[in-house]
Amino acid sequence: MAETVLVSRPSGPIKYLSSSSTCKSIPFVSNQGQGSLSKSGKTSSARLASLRVTLRKRGFSEGATKHLTKSVRDFTRIVYDAKWSIFTDWCSKREIDPFQVTVQQLAHFLVFLFES
Repeated sequence: MAETVLVSRPSGPIKYLSSSSTCKSIPFVSNQGQGSLSKSGKTSSARLASLRVTLRKRGFSEGATKHLTKSVRDFTRIVYDAKWSIFTDWCSKREIDPFQVTVQQLAHFLVFLFES
């Protein structure tokens, strides 16, 4: 049975092993240097930046993308970004593209959270 992809990938290169164990390069937006408060007090979120890129690549208009990624309260963004970081760290250690995760891989991640 074919694997189900839950989220498409954004831009920027990362490497991962495909199911055939060959190393491939895929796009990804880095978390490095992001997540700090700017002068305006808004958090620069790698998670939201990745989501914006993904939505635009999937054909969503700029307006639709803006509404789907509109600002949330700072505390909510901090919580979401912390959870996203846990997931991307887990994926990185297993050479999994977090934007091409399968249902099976997501289930393994949930077990990891449960057992942590």
